[in-house]
Amino acid sequence: MKRLFVMLAVGLLILAVSCDTLNIGHNQFPVRLTASVSHPATMNGGASADWTVSWVGGTGPFSVTLNLGAQADPTTWSASGLGGTSYTHTYTMVNPSLTADAPGHYTATVGDSLGSSATTQGDYTVGPTLNQPPTITGTYDAATKTITATVADADGDPVTVASTATGTITVSPPSDTTAPYVFSVSADLVAGGSGTVTLTADDGINTPLPSWTSATIDIAPVVPDADTIYAVPTKGAVAVDEEDTIVILTGVPAHAFKYMNGVGVTFQGAVQVVATIDRFDPTAGGYYVPGSLNVGAVGGSAWPGPPEAPDGIWATLGTTSFIPAPDDLVNRATDITGGRVRLDLNVTPLDGTESTTASGVLCNFGLKFGAAGTYTLGFQELSVVKRTYYSDNASVEYFWGHYQADETGLLGAGITIGNEITVS
Repeated sequence: MKRLFVMLAVGLLILAVSCDTLNIGHNQFPVRLTASVSHPATMNGGASADWTVSWVGGTGPFSVTLNLGAQADPTTWSASGLGGTSYTHTYTMVNPSLTADAPGHYTATVGDSLGSSATTQGDYTVGPTLNQPPTITGTYDAATKTITATVADADGDPVTVASTATGTITVSPPSDTTAPYVFSVSADLVAGGSGTVTLTADDGINTPLPSWTSATIDIAPVVPDADTIYAVPTKGAVAVDEEDTIVILTGVPAHAFKYMNGVGVTFQGAVQVVATIDRFDPTAGGYYVPGSLNVGAVGGSAWPGPPEAPDGIWATLGTTSFIPAPDDLVNRATDITGGRVRLDLNVTPLDGTESTTASGVLCNFGLKFGAAGTYTLGFQELSVVKRTYYSDNASVEYFWGHYQADETGLLGAGITIGNEITVS
């Protein structure tokens, strides 16, 4: 009997040790996988909302599928190979109504690498669709000095586009309510003018979303090409008989520059005889505005007029006094055939020094147009005698190597500054 008790005791001891070993070893059963879903308390149609699927337990990596039904775009989202304990996806909520709530139902499923899965579901509500602000982009055309705004409104609401400018430029009109939205930029770009135009599109409907969006367009000053002369209108579009100021600009010439011997500007027009003198016909095309010739940059007094500080290229040369051609000579028109006329500009500096590095504005003047159309500014280099040329301190005469346009109005290679005027 004693031996029997000893054997039973040993057996119980072995069984106890065996049971403890099983408890100490690795747990072969993973923690049960569970899932949950969270989303914003308030969601509206047309707006974005972050939906998060979270899980506890399981063995990664994980896969997630979330179906929101017809009240979301897209309706279903899936991802796999996920670590961590949650994943977020941004949906665009959908509600056809602008006034009533829309009920929705979601189902989320999380799976793990061992084949376990957990599913959770629930109801949610999408509020009325919010008004969507319009979108806007702007494109600047340097040749016509205009900005065209492209506007889209998902709700189809009427949109007003407003324009503002900073820097040394102005833009008009201040606002426009009808497409195409076109704005004119006015700036002395050839004298270093620059700035930023901001266009704002507003549908005027106040909701939790803003009713407007904006676009900005940076407008840089013109850098003239070397050895090139330009005739640049300050307005790309004018009305009949509205004055447009034309700027004559030079890049760095190939030779030393001191004297502007002559500049023959050409454009579409006609000649009429007034008191035996050829004048521009103000009814048939472009014509010079009497008294508008101004040495240097735009602004200040025209010549002849009170003395003013030199500007344009003349400030670089140190020129302080000039002999401009009498206005009566400037106002004489020359028919160069082909429906074009020439305007001769002559400004003689009396002091200053020559330069091989200077560039800038030579002079400016006013043109008006007696008939609607598109007018191309150009130059005539030679006609019997030299018409567009310059000279150095020793009076050696040179032609510019490149012209913005010749007397036919054809643009030369590499020219980037617009020389057309639309008249309506």
